[in-house]
Amino acid sequence: MNCLSIVDVPATDERTLRPFAEYVQRIFAADHFLPEAYFVAVADSELVGESNLIKAGEDSTDLLTDYTGVIPSHRRRYGWHSGHRQMA
Repeated sequence: MNCLSIVDVPATDERTLRPFAEYVQRIFAADHFLPEAYFVAVADSELVGESNLIKAGEDSTDLLTDYTGVIPSHRRRYGWHSGHRQMA
């Protein structure tokens, strides 16, 4: 999913798709990883998006968005308002 959602995310350098094991290590083994702040979007039993927050610093209580992405086939399908109602 990350490979599909990241292809058109703005970047200063060319995107290089990394092996899955490296992705898992980079995300889930990072010191700033918060399992309770890692979210996936599911549509018809398919993973279609992901978003995660990370600690802003070692001693910080602030959070930063690390990554948010949706695969192209599922973009613009759900508006802010429908998501807002579900979370309210």
